[in-house]
Amino acid sequence: MIFERNPIIKPLGSAFAFGAVVAPILHQLGIYDEFCKASIVNHLAHMRDDNAKLDFIADFSPGEAFGGAEGRIISRPAFHEILYRGVPKKKIFLNKRILSVEDTENGVKIVCSDNSEYEGDLLVGCDGTNSAIRQNLYRRLKEQGCLPSSDDTALPYDKICLVGQTALLDVNLFQELKKEKCDMSIMVGAEKMFTWATFTTAYNTICWMVVKHLDKTSTKDRDTFKTSEWGPEAALAMCDEVRDLAVPNGPPGSTLGTLIDFTPKELISKVTLEEKVFQTWYSGRLVLVGDACHKLDPAGGVGATAGMQDALCLANWINVLPSLDERAVENIFQEYYMERYPVAIEYYEKSQMLAATNKKNLKGALVRFIRRRMPNWLWLIFLKKSIMHRPQASFLPPYKDVGTVPPAPQQSLIKTLFTSPPTRPRVLIVGAGISGLTLALLLEKAGVPYTLFERSFAARPLGSAFALGSRITPLLNQLGIYDDFCAASLINRFTYNRHEDGKLDYVSDFTAGAAFGGAEGRIISRPAFYEILYRGIPKEKILFNKRILSVKNTESGVKIVCSDSSEYEGDLIMGCDGTNSAVRQAMFSRLRDQGRLPPSDDTALPYDKICIVGQTPPLDVNVFPELKKEECEMHTMVGVEKMFTWATFTTAYDTICWMVVKHLDKTSMKDHDTFKTSEWGPEAAMAMCDEVRDFAIPNGPSGSTLGTLIDLTPKELISKVTLEEKVFQTWYSGRTVLIGDACHKLDPAGGVGATAGMQDAICLANWINVLPSLDERAVENIFQEYYLERYPIAIQYFESSQLLAASNKKNFKGAFARLFRRRMPNWLWTLFLKKVVLHRPQASFLPPYKDVGTVPPAPQRSLIKTRSAFSIASRVAPVLHQLGVYEDFRAASIVNHTIEVRDGNAKLDFVTDLSPTIAFGGADSRIVSRPAFYGMLFRRIPREKILFNKRILSVKEVENGVKIICSDNSEHEGDILVGCDGTNSSIRQNLYRRLKEEGRLPSSDDTALPYDMICIVGQTPPLDMNDFPELKKDTCDTNQMIGVENKYTWWTFTTGHKTICWMVTQHLDKTTMKDHDTFKTSEWGPEAAMAMCDEVRDFPIPNGPPGSTLGTLFDVTPKELISKVSLEEKVFQTWYSGRCVLIGDACHKLDPTGGSGATAAMHDAICLANWINVLPSLDVPTVEKTFQEYYLERYPLAVQYYEDTRRLATGNQKNLKGALFRMFRRNMPAWLWLRFLKKVVLHRPQASFIAPYEDVGTVPPVPQRSLIKTREILAAQGRQVYPLARPV
Repeated sequence: MIFERNPIIKPLGSAFAFGAVVAPILHQLGIYDEFCKASIVNHLAHMRDDNAKLDFIADFSPGEAFGGAEGRIISRPAFHEILYRGVPKKKIFLNKRILSVEDTENGVKIVCSDNSEYEGDLLVGCDGTNSAIRQNLYRRLKEQGCLPSSDDTALPYDKICLVGQTALLDVNLFQELKKEKCDMSIMVGAEKMFTWATFTTAYNTICWMVVKHLDKTSTKDRDTFKTSEWGPEAALAMCDEVRDLAVPNGPPGSTLGTLIDFTPKELISKVTLEEKVFQTWYSGRLVLVGDACHKLDPAGGVGATAGMQDALCLANWINVLPSLDERAVENIFQEYYMERYPVAIEYYEKSQMLAATNKKNLKGALVRFIRRRMPNWLWLIFLKKSIMHRPQASFLPPYKDVGTVPPAPQQSLIKTLFTSPPTRPRVLIVGAGISGLTLALLLEKAGVPYTLFERSFAARPLGSAFALGSRITPLLNQLGIYDDFCAASLINRFTYNRHEDGKLDYVSDFTAGAAFGGAEGRIISRPAFYEILYRGIPKEKILFNKRILSVKNTESGVKIVCSDSSEYEGDLIMGCDGTNSAVRQAMFSRLRDQGRLPPSDDTALPYDKICIVGQTPPLDVNVFPELKKEECEMHTMVGVEKMFTWATFTTAYDTICWMVVKHLDKTSMKDHDTFKTSEWGPEAAMAMCDEVRDFAIPNGPSGSTLGTLIDLTPKELISKVTLEEKVFQTWYSGRTVLIGDACHKLDPAGGVGATAGMQDAICLANWINVLPSLDERAVENIFQEYYLERYPIAIQYFESSQLLAASNKKNFKGAFARLFRRRMPNWLWTLFLKKVVLHRPQASFLPPYKDVGTVPPAPQRSLIKTRSAFSIASRVAPVLHQLGVYEDFRAASIVNHTIEVRDGNAKLDFVTDLSPTIAFGGADSRIVSRPAFYGMLFRRIPREKILFNKRILSVKEVENGVKIICSDNSEHEGDILVGCDGTNSSIRQNLYRRLKEEGRLPSSDDTALPYDMICIVGQTPPLDMNDFPELKKDTCDTNQMIGVENKYTWWTFTTGHKTICWMVTQHLDKTTMKDHDTFKTSEWGPEAAMAMCDEVRDFPIPNGPPGSTLGTLFDVTPKELISKVSLEEKVFQTWYSGRCVLIGDACHKLDPTGGSGATAAMHDAICLANWINVLPSLDVPTVEKTFQEYYLERYPLAVQYYEDTRRLATGNQKNLKGALFRMFRRNMPAWLWLRFLKKVVLHRPQASFIAPYEDVGTVPPVPQRSLIKTREILAAQGRQVYPLARPV
């Protein structure tokens, strides 16, 4: 249902421009022809001064080819009518002004000014600048304290506008109406504070618009204007103000008054031109679209476009809404927001930039000056960027986009076209402690089946209290239990550190941490927090009295055997069973038998402290007045003569939690070695209570001691434990993984034990939720991702806990630590607090928590990589997965996150960081040697299908196919001939010879391949890592040296096989080029290669021992692995004819600087294979049509790769241009580098006839024409796709 506040449909306004950015959806809706009839082509905008004298012309005509459709001007009423005709009138309710919006039990309700009420599942606010839906939404969020301050301000504006459209005019009086194209003029006043424009339409009318630029005083004076936005009196008053402004339309001397007089008064309106992109677009079941969430300056010409594109994206997601529960609704709204918000910001900035042309100040004059003299290449870049966003509806027949500039990736199109739910494993969680309950609660929210096993007879949480703050606040909010947590806890801003007699020593102030992390630190008793988590778990999923005896692998899963002889099977087992984990013991026993357990993990847990903990029942607040305080009172006492440390904490339930730690010497450690098996023994606990009962505390009546609290504490709530400390090296194996204390036991002085376990659970749940399959290798892959993220943080927590625990030591180190803490400068304490709050992870499958900490959270790998689905992808990773060779590729390659760019002396200049591509493309960037990669592919081809020693002499067309004749006189016939034979392709030469004879070869293809570089390349054998320590790194050590004095650039790359690949490029001048014209035929000549080696052997490199040069690598490189090549560069125009087609270097040879040569060739192969697989017949026209589809997809991308490569190669040049490029790259802002990296990973094609690979890069891949269209053909033919190939 559509609700409109006006009693009748009365679209006001002037005209707007539409073109390629909305052409696809107009075609899909079947209204493009109507649109064309009602609009007029617009190629030029005439920019004029305030006397209507021409200043310069903006030419938009190239945009037609770039975007695949002409730009057109249409009046707002005409376009509104086209859309209105397609909507059933019974679904539009007029005169419905929204008064309020209310949430119902399972939906949303609106109440209108006529007292009518309507209910639905979703509410979409498309009600413009002064949106009633937004006002209601923001009011609710503000009351909840959830509205960003930037959204809680009035809409800013510094312009007001008058718009109108004349009646039909006499074309003899207004000659410009005779033109077939729009006559568009924009006048910028120099003396006047106005800008005005006129547009001719397809209906012989003229639309006009006047903008008045306000100063600050005017803005304030007009603050009340917004409520009378469409007031007719105000409009006519402004008409009188501007009627003398000159226009180029009509008879000589015409002014705006001429047009105003021809315009019906009811078609004139006055508006304020607000400008803002709101930060909040949705909440619950409400979402905003168009001007309701982003109001743009009309100078950008994208206001209506942006609103339509919003609607398109939102419709894509609503169409695939999996359920009507609010979480599912918010998930699709989040997807919509994540796609459209960045585009809205881009449109806003573009509109601001274009609006600067109309400014009356120095900035405006400067912008017009630049635009007047803008070089054509820069204008073309702007036009290309303007038509990038051309979205389509995923549920309508796809529109064939023919723009030469590929459209930007459209996440809502790709993700709603191809969705496959992740595999749901059966998870066995052993241990119902804090980390086990957290993991269970997360899996419950994710819909992952699980069973929780607890060795105790019932839920009996023991322990004292712990601190939780901003590091875990995001999760508690996502789980919906933060309010419960706050109700059961107390804010903790201070810790009072005291001597053993209770006298205050110093105070630790944690107040600043609340702002840094976005949430207050709070103290909660362990039983209270346990109960909050426990309530969220269905009781049938928790099995008590289940002590694990053994863990066994089954054929396709894992099985646990319990002490009551019961057995349970699942796909994964989670060891959340604490310090003495039975799951860890079973896993370590198996690894020990296999000889795979590290020695560090095969030792007993060390400890030098034992501890008793307890909690009193609710106490009399008059006897214990500190319980009256609204904040936690936390005291820590450090014994000087006594070998103890003890602490007390008040709670929200008027109880006091207490803890006593005994510090052991070495002799005591030995005496306690057998204690671990009686960890919770009541007798041992009471004996230790007697030992410490006389220790002074600041709580309660004067003279109170620990005995005062011990006597008030029920004996069953007192327990004794050893405080082990260790981070294990092994966290997983097969289908078993450990979390929390089972893999890292931390000193409680750090206060992060429970936090670390819960954060483990978040990370692991993120990966389990997107597990791509249940085979063991996939399982170990996600466990490895979990380990790689969490192990370094566990080490960091371990070290910080050790550091804080030093304050409690009874030795000189402890005394010094306390002295240092007592006198620590505030700036250092602030640094410490900032570091404490860095890790604030979130679940990727729950609505994101809006983190408001002033210290940004550390990047969370599992959040970024699992936001969509689990995968490791890059530009070729999808097809490597589909072919079943990705694991081989990983084994043979090495991660490459950075490139160190150096000068000719190997001194570091700057570092290029590639690591963001992990998230953008879904995988690490990796380096692999060419021989290794070749071998992986070669092994997959049946030997009988490869014929060696076959040099092609000629290609001939036969009656029903094609024949090749080889140098050994053998002949081979087939239906199609694919030329993959590289730069000097004999297939291309034969093809071009025939086309030239027929007069069909373009002149650009009838020239020699140009080159201005020659290159030597080689690879060492495996080297001694002691001589070349960079080989010890887990990541590739990539170095690029740029000679300033010499004409060379050289590279070194370490590989996964402990070898070093190297490359040297010589940059030729024109004279040298002529001297080398005959070199091409001896491309791989060994003598020429060795001669060039001698020429460059003294060039320094950063690899190996100090003073190493390229000669160091040459001397250890086998001569047969060194080759010399010329580096040609060209994209041929002709790729196919008849039954012959070219791919890879045979049709596009790229500079190696771009690193896209092999990638582009593989992409060609994917596309061509997709089309060959659906070839309907073998006649030549059909074959050529298939080749044409391949060419239309791949040629623009080859040109793009060529241009990108040339741009990057500029950095290697030895001239001023090269120096400027390197300076620019050195100082490039991060946002611009990230934008470049996003562009790099856009193209990630797949084969349509193999089961789809689940691509999860945060930057969606560009729509792949061959994938979409051939899948449709396969579906129509009822053909099944092949399963993903299994690795060999």
